[in-house]
Amino acid sequence: MIAIIDDDAFVRESVRRLVNSMNFKAEQFSSPDEFLRSEHLQHVRCIICDVQIAGDSTESFLNHLIAIGCDIPVVFMTALNDRAKEEQLLAAGAIGVMTKPFHQTEIADRIALALGRRDIEAAGSHDPSGRQ
Repeated sequence: MIAIIDDDAFVRESVRRLVNSMNFKAEQFSSPDEFLRSEHLQHVRCIICDVQIAGDSTESFLNHLIAIGCDIPVVFMTALNDRAKEEQLLAAGAIGVMTKPFHQTEIADRIALALGRRDIEAAGSHDPSGRQ
């Protein structure tokens, strides 16, 4: 399962459709807090999260995931071309930052990177059914 976190419902739905077209199940959340309160946390293999979410700090979200021992790979998306912010997020643990609008191949590559990294880190615990 892929978690999509964005406060813009149109963006969430667009990304969900794109992720579903790649044969992944996706769940949408309007904020990092909504995601963290959900029952989906244990089933998510990758998080795609907007950088500019009202009231939430992306760095504090990454730090919270680390603090609770959650190793879900996070890919950020942003409408701003801010190299310093991108470097800051990567240094904090994100595995990628995509600038909107992004192409389907870019998101597919980021998900593949996230799932590949997760499979390597969890060697031996892969779901043999092939479900993501």
